[in-house]
Amino acid sequence: AVGLTGSIPSQIGDCSNLTGLSLGVNSLTGSLPSSIAQLSQLTVFGVSYNNLSGVIDKSIFKSWVSIREVYIFRNDFSGTFPDLDFGKTPWLSIVHAADNMFDSLGAVLEPDESFVIGSEIQHLVLDL
Repeated sequence: AVGLTGSIPSQIGDCSNLTGLSLGVNSLTGSLPSSIAQLSQLTVFGVSYNNLSGVIDKSIFKSWVSIREVYIFRNDFSGTFPDLDFGKTPWLSIVHAADNMFDSLGAVLEPDESFVIGSEIQHLVLDL
């Protein structure tokens, strides 16, 4: 925590070589900018313990082919939790998205065989 306030700027997507983004435990507001999807090299993404809200654009997770850990818990995200394509994100091992306002978990709880075959998922925390 460094006391960040305001929204995450859309220019964050210009940091195309970024491999880790940890903005947890701040006072960030607004929604995740869709430009975050351009951070295709991310291995760790964390925005937990903020005041972020809105629907998460489903293109964001689909573009993160190297992602290993996603921490978005304790915010006010809503709508349907974005589908996770475990076949395209074989290194994904942690998804922590509890304590949000999601009204549906989408296809996350109805995985196809790619969830079982080749998946590294070890820790999946979701709730409604």
